[in-house]
Amino acid sequence: MPAAERTAALFQSDRFNANEPRPYFVNPECFGDDLARWLIEGLRAAGHETGDAPGAEDFGWYVRYAVGGVPCCAVVGRAADEGWFVVVERDCGLVRSVFGGRHRGVPAEGVAAVHAVLSASDEVRGLRWYSWAEFTDRRWPDLPGAPTPDAR
Repeated sequence: MPAAERTAALFQSDRFNANEPRPYFVNPECFGDDLARWLIEGLRAAGHETGDAPGAEDFGWYVRYAVGGVPCCAVVGRAADEGWFVVVERDCGLVRSVFGGRHRGVPAEGVAAVHAVLSASDEVRGLRWYSWAEFTDRRWPDLPGAPTPDAR
């Protein structure tokens, strides 16, 4: 499977809870549980294997899924004024994660599966894709991004 160049997306949506902390949040700003469950539903509807429920992180939530037998993970959360974020990673285990393996060789098909769910909803606006470096360096406010993860 070819690797994706853009693995991080930002978008706006009023569909998901961005204001009311829930008692099960890891911290009060840990929004995205409903986005993660919605993403699981969309991935399953497209025929992809997913975990039964999202997992919690201190900054958001994650969804484990597989595309063509390749394990992936979509990390979701709130990006303050920018709206929501989704970062697609390889689901590669602890040791490879420690050495940056989650962000190397992310399968393009795994990113395309998430893009298909997001872009099919009229409740998702302003969807833009960025490279992992652009996202982590927080350069995205100054960059236009791309409308699709595979745009040239």
